[in-house]
Amino acid sequence: MSAAAPNSKSQSSLREDLTCAICCDLFTEPVMLGCMHHFCKHCISTYWRGTQTPVSCPQCRKEFTTKHFQTNYLVTAMVEKVRASTSDCYVKNIQKRQKDLLEAHRQRREDFITVLNRDEDKMECIKLPQLRPPLEVDPGPELDLNGFSSRYMAPLQYITWRKMFKSLKPGPAPVTFDVDTAHPSVYVSRDRTIAVDCDSMVPYQPNPKRFLQSVNVLGAQGFQDGRHYWEVGVGSKAKWDLGVASERVDRQARVKLSPESGYWTLRLREGDQYSAGTQPWTRLQVGWSPQMIGVFLDCDERKVSFYNADDMSLLYSFSNGPRGRVLPFFSPCVNDTNQKPQPIQLLHYPPVDLTC
Repeated sequence: MSAAAPNSKSQSSLREDLTCAICCDLFTEPVMLGCMHHFCKHCISTYWRGTQTPVSCPQCRKEFTTKHFQTNYLVTAMVEKVRASTSDCYVKNIQKRQKDLLEAHRQRREDFITVLNRDEDKMECIKLPQLRPPLEVDPGPELDLNGFSSRYMAPLQYITWRKMFKSLKPGPAPVTFDVDTAHPSVYVSRDRTIAVDCDSMVPYQPNPKRFLQSVNVLGAQGFQDGRHYWEVGVGSKAKWDLGVASERVDRQARVKLSPESGYWTLRLREGDQYSAGTQPWTRLQVGWSPQMIGVFLDCDERKVSFYNADDMSLLYSFSNGPRGRVLPFFSPCVNDTNQKPQPIQLLHYPPVDLTC
């Protein structure tokens, strides 16, 4: 076991060295510029398309008087070997991580159901005491039902039955990212569930729905009635913005996140500074950093609420929410550190079989 670890790290490092800085994938037909940097032939051709000379290297910004590059057959051979030797291993590692996460969720769900069954058995054993004459009791202060409803009633089934997804109505929405709206510096995975900010521009096709001034991306699924809930894995990211946006927001201008501009959002900065997207920003006191954020949208009541999806504690709720059709909103934000950018991930859960 100890001998396998260095080999795995070495393969991972080699794979990174053979990754194109434009498409963030292994080289396809690698070519070399005069500055010795390598890119996919298609990626650099697309990057320079429509650009007058002089052109520049996307990585070091060195300028060249002509659009010239040279095919590197040695790197081509190395890429093919790495692709053949690591693709299966890479997929297996991802599958193992997903399997471990699902197993942990399954175990917590079973523990939760066991506790519920035990409490139900206890309730059946309780016998009503002999009825006694009613006592006259001072009614006391009235319960603020509106305040109670705004904090608890809307997500009550998620707080109580969150892990029994098959019985939830509505169940967690299988939201995916809309690539046509992604800013050019936001890379979206092929299954549309992972988004991460990149140092270089992704060669997306021009689209009027695309954000051009801010590092944002919208969900592909829109909502205008009913209740909807989805969860976003933020992990240890130090910066992000999440929420909903009106489908009519201006994609070409610089975004100002506020309800007046069509955004209802929660933000994180510096790793521990949480704020609600009001004008001005409302600072929030959060005990510990959530790894998953739950977004609850009630179109009929015009409410948008944010939860720590680990324990379903309320982080913030907008009571005067959107009108009309809205879309899930996400921003992985620009990476200000020298560390590898951390992604945000849309969490999808398989149906749970609750039959005996």
